[in-house]
Amino acid sequence: MISFQKVLQATQPLAPAGPSLQPHAPEKKKPSSARAKGRRAAFVLGGSALFLALYSMLFFYPQMSAYLKASSRLRQMEAEIGDYQTSILPTLEKEMQLHQAAYQEQYSQTTQGMNRVFPEGVNKRDIVEIFESFAGRADVLYAPFAFNSISFQPSVQQLGYVVTPVSMTIRSSTLGFQKFLDLVDFSGDPTQTDPIRLMSISSIQIKYNGLDGKTGKDNGVTFTVKLNVYSRPSPS
Repeated sequence: MISFQKVLQATQPLAPAGPSLQPHAPEKKKPSSARAKGRRAAFVLGGSALFLALYSMLFFYPQMSAYLKASSRLRQMEAEIGDYQTSILPTLEKEMQLHQAAYQEQYSQTTQGMNRVFPEGVNKRDIVEIFESFAGRADVLYAPFAFNSISFQPSVQQLGYVVTPVSMTIRSSTLGFQKFLDLVDFSGDPTQTDPIRLMSISSIQIKYNGLDGKTGKDNGVTFTVKLNVYSRPSPS
């Protein structure tokens, strides 16, 4: 008995011998390993470049900002130096010259005044002339005023100065006596109009002469005074 399967196989056309003529489905090609590596390298390089760009901006921006500020400050300083050299410095030099001239004049006046109130050496003649000059003015303005005697004692050397004792007896009006005390009081002051050498009173004795019995005029006083006259030591 012939099976149905065999009959079915007999009725189907026989396939031709040799290679099959049926079309094959195209095979899917896998991406090559070289291309994948290139993409990864490009990604890494791009990321690195982006990181370096961001880092450069963060790192170099403060330096660039500081550089620009420094450059601006340098230009400002150059302008200030130019203004100082052309305007401020000449003004300061003129003021210094004016102050220097004023200082020199004041120094000269002070030196001359000090040489008069605290001169070098005793110079007894200069001392006598001081009193004679005062007596001449006082006898005109506050008469009478006259020296009866004047004498010098030996000078005494002290530390940095010399003391010369002078004794004198004077007949004077009451006002003339007061003016003589003022003379001694203002001695040694270089700011006076007519400065005189420094002196001081060590002792004084006064005799009041009373009033004239006929005219009632004040006869003034007679006084003996001992003075210390000061000077700088003479160079040895």
